Amino acid sequence: MKPVKLLHRYVIREFLPPFVIGLAVFTFLLVVRQLVLVMDLFLNRGVELAVLLKMSGLILPMFLPLSIPMAVLLAALLSYGRLSEDGEITAFRSAGLPLIRYSWPNLALGLGLSFLLVFFNLNLAPRAAMEFKNIYSSVARQNPLALFSAKVVNNFGEYQIYVEKMDRRKKKISGVTIYRLNPESGPTRILAPEGEVSSVPGEGLTLELTDGAIHQPSQDKESQYTITKFNKFALRVPAQADEAPQAASAREMTYSELKVRNPAGWRTEYHMRISVAFAPLMFVLLGTVLGLSFKRGSKSAGIGMSLIVILLYYGLVIFMTSLSSQGAFSPLVLAWVPNLLALSAGCGLWMRAAAR
Repeated sequence: MKPVKLLHRYVIREFLPPFVIGLAVFTFLLVVRQLVLVMDLFLNRGVELAVLLKMSGLILPMFLPLSIPMAVLLAALLSYGRLSEDGEITAFRSAGLPLIRYSWPNLALGLGLSFLLVFFNLNLAPRAAMEFKNIYSSVARQNPLALFSAKVVNNFGEYQIYVEKMDRRKKKISGVTIYRLNPESGPTRILAPEGEVSSVPGEGLTLELTDGAIHQPSQDKESQYTITKFNKFALRVPAQADEAPQAASAREMTYSELKVRNPAGWRTEYHMRISVAFAPLMFVLLGTVLGLSFKRGSKSAGIGMSLIVILLYYGLVIFMTSLSSQGAFSPLVLAWVPNLLALSAGCGLWMRAAAR
């Protein structure tokens, strides 16, 4: 029994380093956009460090359910590809060891990670996503200027504000275009070459514009409007989150919240969360048998193959989710189609590899 235990440890040691590296790389690629957003709030928008740290801590639980399966697949492909390339798989077969004998520890690891992701997908990840959204909304209410940017359309209540340039330190703005949406007629447009912007905590923004004009449409004739020029004009706009509280989407609800607050669509979301949680097990199974086929250049082949499998699997998940949301078929059946196809392919390749 001792040689077999040593073999298990050896195979696990081959698996863990690429798994850790893959987890770090995939997680970074997934969270980099959110991290840039958070760092910008801290470095350029004056958001407190405590808020930054809290938001950063919520990002990982949101994306680990995606990065863990990807890392598992890459690790299985690279580790078994390396064993196959160096002829060690041939040695195992010559010693009379079947594939399952030295591969079950990795399969057990994939199963354990899958059960961990069930908890993540049903509770931790949606709770983290909702908390991140609430903090971001709170920043918008308490410091509206923090979310005000140049060269993008800033939405504040019924106002849409676009500025060409902004000096955040001096609170100077230039190239100002403001649209106020009117339900009875066309939008009122306010143009100004320059101005200043300041925030009123909990209330909104104050824009003090210089040498501009107000284009007011006529309520009687759509093609006519009046132009009022001004030297100085002060405009108060509400905070982004003043009027409508942030409502949780289905993806931001825990399992218990789904059943209560989204009775019509909770089955689709619930079954999909359970199904994709078992991606690590499916990916270990596929990665093992696909890695065995590598002879030369296992690293580059492993990376390329992992990207193909990831795109196929999650593309199928998105397609099945779309079909399920339309109510065409049972959510339970559609949710497990990607895993059933992966399991069928993996078992077929596994039996073929074991028969060699």
